[in-house]
Amino acid sequence: MPCPPAFETASKPPVSLHHLLPSLSSQHVSYAMQCGSTISRARVVTFKHNDVADLERVLRKLEAEEKGQSRKHRPQLCRKMIVVEGVYGNYGDLAPLAEIVQLKDRYKYRLLVDESHGVGVLGASGRGACEAAGLAAGAVDIIIGSLSNTLGTMGGFCVADKSTCDYQRLMGPGYTFTTSPPPYLMAAGVQGMRKLLAGAGCDRMTRLAANTRQMRSGLQQAVPQLLQVYGGVQSPVALIHLHLAQPSGDRDRDTATLQRMADHCLAEGGVLVAVPRYSYLDQHAAPPSIMLAANAGLSEQEVAAAVAAVGAAARAVLKA
Repeated sequence: MPCPPAFETASKPPVSLHHLLPSLSSQHVSYAMQCGSTISRARVVTFKHNDVADLERVLRKLEAEEKGQSRKHRPQLCRKMIVVEGVYGNYGDLAPLAEIVQLKDRYKYRLLVDESHGVGVLGASGRGACEAAGLAAGAVDIIIGSLSNTLGTMGGFCVADKSTCDYQRLMGPGYTFTTSPPPYLMAAGVQGMRKLLAGAGCDRMTRLAANTRQMRSGLQQAVPQLLQVYGGVQSPVALIHLHLAQPSGDRDRDTATLQRMADHCLAEGGVLVAVPRYSYLDQHAAPPSIMLAANAGLSEQEVAAAVAAVGAAARAVLKA
């Protein structure tokens, strides 16, 4: 799917943007990550979604700009960041992490990866997209994630060297301006992590992978002329977005159409699907979609029923 050209922005920019530290992020990172980049007061630079070639183009441009600056005004190496999601929540596709790591090493950047949708789902032991990409421990400088997805509790985690984690813990707005989560929820998260690291989730991940393949393949065959399965059939990601094959160009109208499909799925097929809502402040909101999440607890018959419900809804609404 084509993406708009990359652009640059910053909150309350000074006279020269070149005096700000660069933070490179994929255009379609989540709104939460966009906010984090903005309040960091970095010079926020975006590259085309999942486009490694465009990322390298931006890195070369910034490198050329730095060479023209005095040593005093050059950004500190330890604070130059590339920000991506291991699995993009707005699209359900994987970041090419192995290639991004090569670029961040070559141009001396730090890499931050959000693993909210990858932990417990991808990799041989469920460590996420970084493990699935074959990256060794430490290849990614900072890994963050939410505990509210696979681990089913509240809060989040940060994996990095001790000084980085300490800084994040003390300076993060989520820590500074909110109260601590209830202890029992933290205990649930810790226990979930322990089970995952002990290999207790391997059987579930195997079953989830099978359900994901079945669901993606079924959706691809059900209504290819009406809906597009983003990421393709071979994607291992359990988060699935369905886009209109022929969008009208009116975002509100397309969202309303997809909502009618979601209502049809629930009323006629007993299947609950979601239509993501995006903030109007989102600088790069993803196209309207229907979102499904494969589940390890589903049987083959239930997966087939979900696919059939989506197909029936698409035919009823889009051909009405």
